Amino acid sequence: MTRSTGHLDRSALDPRELAGLLDAGIRPIPEWPGYYATAGGDILSARRGVRVVRLKTTAHPRTGHLKVKLYRAGLPRGRDVGVHRLVCLAWHGPPPPGEGRTLHADDDPTNNRPGNLRWGDQVANNGDRRAAAVAAAPAPTGRFAALERVQAFAGALGVYVADPRWGF
Repeated sequence: MTRSTGHLDRSALDPRELAGLLDAGIRPIPEWPGYYATAGGDILSARRGVRVVRLKTTAHPRTGHLKVKLYRAGLPRGRDVGVHRLVCLAWHGPPPPGEGRTLHADDDPTNNRPGNLRWGDQVANNGDRRAAAVAAAPAPTGRFAALERVQAFAGALGVYVADPRWGF
C-alpha cells in the first residue's frame, strides 16, 4: 500500500522534538492503530517502522476544521478524519451515547488541544455559539443600553423581550 507524498511531512521528528512531545504527552488513538495524538493537538504516525512522523493537516474549506488522511486495513485509499475528533478520542475516550460531536470550548476550529475539546450534542454546540456571540458583541451604550443588554441576553436564550421604542 503506497501513500501520496502530499499527506506526510516526510522529515522525521528529530530526537529532541520527539522527547518534548513525549514529555508533553502523547496517547494512542483508539480505532486507528499506529497513530497518536499529542497534548498540543498534533497527530503522529508510527506506522512506517521506527520513524515517527507528524502528519500534515489540511483545513476543511467550509468549516475551517483541520483534517488528516489516515489509513488502516480495509481502507486502501484512506479516510479524511477531523483532528479534533482524533484528539478527543485519544484524550477523552469514546463519546457517550447521544453525544457524538466534538465541541471546541473557544469555538476556534484550529485549537485542538485536549483541554479545549469535549464531547457534546448539537444542542450544546448551539448554546456555545450563542454564548460566544453574546460575549463578543460590543457593549451597548447610550440611553437604551440596559434594555439592549437585556434583549441580547434574551435573544441568546431564545426568548423575546418587547421593545417599548417600537411598540411591539
